[in-house]
Amino acid sequence: KPAGGVVDLRDWDGIRNGQWRSSLGATYTSGQTHLQNTVTPFTAADIGKVVIVNNAHPGVDEFTRWMATIVDVSGGVAELDTPAPSSATNERVYWGFDITDALNAALLELASGLHVPREAYLPGTYRATQVVIPSLVTLRGSGWGVYSASGAGDWVPGQASLLKQLPGSECDFVVFNELT
Repeated sequence: KPAGGVVDLRDWDGIRNGQWRSSLGATYTSGQTHLQNTVTPFTAADIGKVVIVNNAHPGVDEFTRWMATIVDVSGGVAELDTPAPSSATNERVYWGFDITDALNAALLELASGLHVPREAYLPGTYRATQVVIPSLVTLRGSGWGVYSASGAGDWVPGQASLLKQLPGSECDFVVFNELT
């Protein structure tokens, strides 16, 4: 165990509610800003979250990504800030907050004034644009997770760590920064 101890990053406000969810069931229409998830309906708590839809039609734009932000929710249907580029039913959808600023602020706070190593623990599924890891800080996750037995493909909460870069980010994802 590092001399500075292990810190659970889920204790920071901007990270606590930033975990991403995933399910099948996304239905959307080309040119429309409505996104319905028949498996896991959206709620008011999802307003402000980023949504990523992966089209998985074999032979036709298999890995096209559509990304938008939820601006409102009514009756389980999300209203997005960007219209759908195509139409589909029962697609995989991912949604959650961009934790870039909160994560980098938490890591910098852990490193500030330290002369001993600290370990930052981040279990769960998150997305960010860029992660800056200061010297004397180690970022650790909880290992590989498992999918639920529900058949919906949801991650079992607390079972895995997954930190991914948001699509469209044009910067290095992980940067190590030597503090002076």
